[in-house]
Amino acid sequence: MLDLKEIDGLEENERVEGDMVYCTLCGGEKLEFLDWIDGTRKVFRKMCKCQKEEHDKQECERKRLQRIADIKKNSMIPIRYRSVRFSNTSTGSNQTFDQAYKRCKGYCEQSEKVLKNGWGIYLQGDKGTGKTHIAACIANELIEQCYEVLFTNFFEITKEIKATYNSSSDVSEIDLIEKIATIDFLVIDDIGTETMKKNGEDTWIQEKIYDVLNKRYNENKPTIFTSNNSLPELVNERGMMDKTVDRIMEMATVILKFEGQSFRREMRKVALPF
Repeated sequence: MLDLKEIDGLEENERVEGDMVYCTLCGGEKLEFLDWIDGTRKVFRKMCKCQKEEHDKQECERKRLQRIADIKKNSMIPIRYRSVRFSNTSTGSNQTFDQAYKRCKGYCEQSEKVLKNGWGIYLQGDKGTGKTHIAACIANELIEQCYEVLFTNFFEITKEIKATYNSSSDVSEIDLIEKIATIDFLVIDDIGTETMKKNGEDTWIQEKIYDVLNKRYNENKPTIFTSNNSLPELVNERGMMDKTVDRIMEMATVILKFEGQSFRREMRKVALPF
């Protein structure tokens, strides 16, 4: 018979039968025996089937959470927006905001199909109406689904591109644009605020915006835009090149307009603990 002292007694959901300990849940063996060269027998505990399944499940969840943490770290989502979610966003005060909320939440719920088809969204409205908030909700939800997401603007992108021109940089402009172009989801905040023309001439940033968006368009990757301007206004008022706006128009499968009172003003009405 098995000497229970060898295994420090029985654990929960275990039973002894002969020289073996079995799991009372799955019926699997819990011991492994090895014969030493000196003729002695050594007994070791091992995981039964249900323990192995639980261990694998926990390990899978650990890896998932680590991947999410890594993606968040590299996502460039501003600190202010890292905790916003559809689940903690208030609705009911503005119809256009609520409509955008519903469409964008559904967008995330269909993320696999969205990514496959390269469907993007253009969020347009005045300052403070909640465009960036909703874009951040999208970004955070997609990250929770383990998609790679970059949340940025063209000021930051062009700054990074210029940094590649430094002789000490180990990243080339081509490599950087390739990374931006192929990431699962790209959020471009406040497009149209860049200086497109100076003294009637196109600025350097014009072609870089087109290069990034055209590459992403060709890769059929989803892009979410926020802007104070409509698409025609990007050309007529902000001086963006027609070919760039054409690309945005093709990439933005849905255009959602935010109107009415300021979302930021509504957020300030939240009860404070002081």
